[in-house]
Amino acid sequence: MEVGYVRLSRANYRSVSLLSAEGSTVYDIDIVMALKPSGIGYDFALIANTPRYKAMGMEPEVEVKCNPFIDGKKLASKLAAKVTELEFGALLSGEASDGLLADTEEE
Repeated sequence: MEVGYVRLSRANYRSVSLLSAEGSTVYDIDIVMALKPSGIGYDFALIANTPRYKAMGMEPEVEVKCNPFIDGKKLASKLAAKVTELEFGALLSGEASDGLLADTEEE
């Protein structure tokens, strides 16, 4: 079992959010993420209304694996850099400085 973060686009976040039934959240369900057959983008499918780790009684192990993420520092480091409206305009126009674009690259 592995615990980590998944970077989702706005469209992917919406797709995942729509999988949960009314009155439940994405934390209440089991989801599978798979690369689309075209190789571009992802599909998300609801597998069960209870996460597998809960169905298997693995809550204590999952809590231990989540500890590095609890304070939010690791997750916050994965967020995009804050930019001003002017810098954002430069990014969109392709005129951004190398330093600004370097912050948006994958690790």
